[in-house]
Amino acid sequence: MYVNLLKNTQVITNGMDKCLQRNQVLSSNIANSETPGYKAKDVFLNILEPVTPEGVIRYSITERTDVEAKENGNTVDIGKEMTSIVENVLEYNALVNALSKSIKSMEYAIEDRR
Repeated sequence: MYVNLLKNTQVITNGMDKCLQRNQVLSSNIANSETPGYKAKDVFLNILEPVTPEGVIRYSITERTDVEAKENGNTVDIGKEMTSIVENVLEYNALVNALSKSIKSMEYAIEDRR
């Protein structure tokens, strides 16, 4: 039971790290929305193995392919970036809730052992 709690906590905190990385990438996209030739990027989970057996979340930062380039070659779509930021904040908040529950479970397990 204790090993599972620790592994769950590890996965949750790695997910939070991914969200922080994604927030930086999305913020960079917005900051470069008028930069000629800038290619919008996003954080994508590894589809085949999103979480390793050790609890590490596998993701990569790659160019978005779901947007059309403007005349200046820039591919940032502010609407998509803002939507992605909202999704990312919701995911992060859900992970914070899950971490809180995991910590409470560990506290309960520790108290139960005394």
